[in-house]
Amino acid sequence: MSASIYKLAANIIRRCDSKEGSIKSLVFGSRCVQKKKVYALVCETLKKRDLLQAVLDQSKLLSAEPKLSPTLALVLLYDFLLGKGICCGGPLKRIVHKHKIVLRQLYLQLHSQEPTATAASTAEGNISLPRYIRINVLKITKREAIRKFKELGYLYKRDGTISDRQLVDSMAPQTFQQDSDIPNLLIFPPGTNVTQTSLYQDGAVFLQDKVRVLYGSPFMTEKIPIKMEFVLHLTIGYRFVEVFSVKET
Repeated sequence: MSASIYKLAANIIRRCDSKEGSIKSLVFGSRCVQKKKVYALVCETLKKRDLLQAVLDQSKLLSAEPKLSPTLALVLLYDFLLGKGICCGGPLKRIVHKHKIVLRQLYLQLHSQEPTATAASTAEGNISLPRYIRINVLKITKREAIRKFKELGYLYKRDGTISDRQLVDSMAPQTFQQDSDIPNLLIFPPGTNVTQTSLYQDGAVFLQDKVRVLYGSPFMTEKIPIKMEFVLHLTIGYRFVEVFSVKET
């Protein structure tokens, strides 16, 4: 794969962001010979855009390498971290490999913080899981985090007593609430993207599913007060299953 493939894929993503057309029309309307490769690269990059963007932002790659455009950096990061590696020589490969240790460390860290899944299939149909966001209490208090999310336009709902399944069906867009079982864990509607906020980029909040918070984290500085029986759910193989329950003893 030549450097021109990466540059074309980056240009397609930029034009899609500008609402100039669909991926398919922009790719197959181009003069590129390897249209299928470009189309696949664009689609796969966009599927992982949130994660790749988080790696890009926290690595400060664009500041270190000002000749890279944001979309070209995303395409290169996809192939380097999730694809077959940078398949061209020259300056693009040298740029990425110069920062490879930091990029790989950030990818592993951020990938481990991603929720296990965002959607699951049940006998009743498809349902989505809430977006869990953990507050890093070493950097910000829960009250401050709630205030900042409200300033970003999110409506705080105080009722945190319903189950996860009920929560998915009842939450309106741009709303959030505190988890009823675990302190410093906020719940947002499925698909909520906070990776572009200063809270996330400064490390004040993390994406983390509920079961991982329960298992413990170096950022948790207080004991989890379990006062009721509750059931945690994970998605395994696209099925919504109960993993275990915890009772007060």
